[in-house]
Amino acid sequence: MSVSNFRWDHWIDEENKEVWVYIPGGYPATMGLPLAIQRAFPGYKGTICSNSLLQKLKGNEQEKSN
Repeated sequence: MSVSNFRWDHWIDEENKEVWVYIPGGYPATMGLPLAIQRAFPGYKGTICSNSLLQKLKGNEQEKSN
């Protein structure tokens, strides 16, 4: 699953139906995450994470595909 118009950097965990999101501005932008997840990824849970964790998640995914 990929959503090209989702505004924040993210990683999708298909197995657990979670979307990990890094929001650089923090609060109050984080307040919009639940609605954005509901619209872009119906049935998924949104989780806010740090940029370093997001990069690790993305890196792990690339290692698995190699």
